[in-house]
Amino acid sequence: MSDTQGPPPPLVIENARVRTLDAAGTVADAIAIRDGRIVAVGTRDEARGAVPAGARRLDLAGNAVLPGFIDGHVHYQKAAIARRFTIDFLELAPRTIQDVLTLVAEATSGTAAGAWIRGDALDQRRLAERRYPTRWELDAVAPDHAIVLLGVGNHAIAANSLALARAGIDRETQDPPGGRLDRTEDGEITGVLRELGKLRLDPNRPDSVLPGVSDDQRLEAVAAGFDHLLANGITSIHDIVMDPGEIGAYMRLHAAGRLRQRVRFIVRGYEARTSLDDIIGLGLRHDFGDAWLRYSGVKLSIDGACGERNAATYDAYPGEPWNTGLVRIPQDVLDELVARAHAHGVRLAVHAIGPRAVDMALDAFERTFASHGRGDLRHRIEHAYLPPAPRQLERLAAADLLVSTQPAFFWEGDGWTSIWDPGELTDVMPLRSMREAGVRVMGGTDYPNVPIAPLPGLAAMVDRRQRDGTVLGPGQSIGMDEALRLQTTAAAWGAYDEHLLGSIEVGKLADLVVLSEDPVAVPPGVVRDTRTLMTILDGEVAYEA
Repeated sequence: MSDTQGPPPPLVIENARVRTLDAAGTVADAIAIRDGRIVAVGTRDEARGAVPAGARRLDLAGNAVLPGFIDGHVHYQKAAIARRFTIDFLELAPRTIQDVLTLVAEATSGTAAGAWIRGDALDQRRLAERRYPTRWELDAVAPDHAIVLLGVGNHAIAANSLALARAGIDRETQDPPGGRLDRTEDGEITGVLRELGKLRLDPNRPDSVLPGVSDDQRLEAVAAGFDHLLANGITSIHDIVMDPGEIGAYMRLHAAGRLRQRVRFIVRGYEARTSLDDIIGLGLRHDFGDAWLRYSGVKLSIDGACGERNAATYDAYPGEPWNTGLVRIPQDVLDELVARAHAHGVRLAVHAIGPRAVDMALDAFERTFASHGRGDLRHRIEHAYLPPAPRQLERLAAADLLVSTQPAFFWEGDGWTSIWDPGELTDVMPLRSMREAGVRVMGGTDYPNVPIAPLPGLAAMVDRRQRDGTVLGPGQSIGMDEALRLQTTAAAWGAYDEHLLGSIEVGKLADLVVLSEDPVAVPPGVVRDTRTLMTILDGEVAYEA
């Protein structure tokens, strides 16, 4: 699908309900495509007149056409490898600790004693016990294998005794800054390790004891996973990469003409195999690459995950008076990183979930802008979905920072209602207030922390309904047209792609999705069940139901 294969033949899409999502909100009947670009949007006759006679025609029988969805925050290669080589808890969806243990026992079958067994995307919020399995529970079903189960987002892991021993972790190991090792009352390590407390069992650390996949295994997993994205109408992703091998895999696929997504990769520059100094030393800027594959900045992570009670808050978590979350980057270090990146033209995507972490990010950016000017780097704050601190939205707007949040979390839940009373969550993911304050916002899923499907989360932005039926803060509802723009026009702007992607307009790339329903014309409940009938990438049908 890469442009090394040459342009596809001309195409006319007609008898469709084309929601262009342009500035005027135009709705058209037909689209003409030539050389992978849109050359006409309007009536059937206008579209046919814009391409040579005999061009292919695609009659959509009145179905809705939208710009291809852009997922503004994914960990795609992690997900692709998990689907292929680990116990993929996102897909298997265990409901109890016993379910988890059964899956672990099954994974050891036929593998040699001493082998590593890994799981990914284990969500303690989905388990009846609302906790991770302990080392002793894992030992009981897999005493002769090294077990490491990564929680959602790699913010916590559950490991058995053999894995802990290989990493040199025991009861004498101290909690590092920005991390925690869960312990029994008498101080014994339980095997549950959080944030920087994962130590050498963190797959992102250069000295990790976890074995990696080969380059060829990675390549095949990544290529195979594209079908899953296309089946959900995704044509472009902003991927958080943590290993140089991830970039290499994309480059190899691109060179071979096998890249079936437009990829904007954001490199982790802290707690990773790369560093901000590496990026600065290479002189990379956000326009390095092409329409298929492009570098898009550096990620820094201030706090931990909300569902793990590690997001940095001002008030203690209910029932845990000692816990206001974890800070992974102290303020003085964050200030220095932000200032250095900005001064060298490096665009940042800063992970900040809790309001205390968002304020830390704002402090760092405000100090940097005061010293170095603002420029046009389109710095991003990733997540920022907990109820904001006083004046936080006004500060975000004044700094012109782009909030990259995840509507999918609203539908799937991120442990919010298991931590706080729903009455305290009326301003969680406050999109209406953000819009009224003038804050720029874009959307994504954070896949594989939640499923990749964009529509359930976007529908939740309209009715503020979670999967369990809880409605949180209906006063923060936005319209479906606005919701769709979070993962089309706004996400395109978030990667300097507004001239290429995000709306159906003449001159833009022909990345489109055909849906079974028009999301703007049906209730949110129907939107959640809307199917992707077809995904068109670069003017070619890349997926068809």
